[in-house]
Amino acid sequence: MITPKSIDIGINYLPDKGVKGLKSQTETMKILSLTLLIFVSIACPESSVDAGCETTGAISQDTSREADEKLLQDLYSEIESLSKEFSCSDANEWKFTEIGSKACGGPAGYIVYNVNQDTECFLKKVRHYTSLTATFNDKYGVISDCSIAPIPSGIECMNGEAVLDFID
Repeated sequence: MITPKSIDIGINYLPDKGVKGLKSQTETMKILSLTLLIFVSIACPESSVDAGCETTGAISQDTSREADEKLLQDLYSEIESLSKEFSCSDANEWKFTEIGSKACGGPAGYIVYNVNQDTECFLKKVRHYTSLTATFNDKYGVISDCSIAPIPSGIECMNGEAVLDFID
């Protein structure tokens, strides 16, 4: 007959350590569970924003117009690439956000992004770009036509790309 005492797999004594060890299967399972929990906690990142999400570059009184324009172009290209990383097969997996800043105020336009990408990082880059365009406009006295960018009514998938819909 098997009794709890005969199936005890715990360690009663660790000779090399000279300390009392585990005495029951329950204690062994608790230690294994705790060890697994610690391992998983260490293995998982604390934030969904990775190291590649840093927003670099600034427009200041010390930077040239050429350097400022290049900064904006490079950042927009990066955002646009991130926007196109995913193929569109389900419009419900896509959202859009304002991007850029017009001299008279309001967004310069809108850009799509997939909800399965690192949205926190994507939106952080878009906010940084929008802030930089406002700074650029102020620094160089940019004049705008003050038209309001049309607000998209939705998104649809066309040939694998997410496309903004606008009401005519």
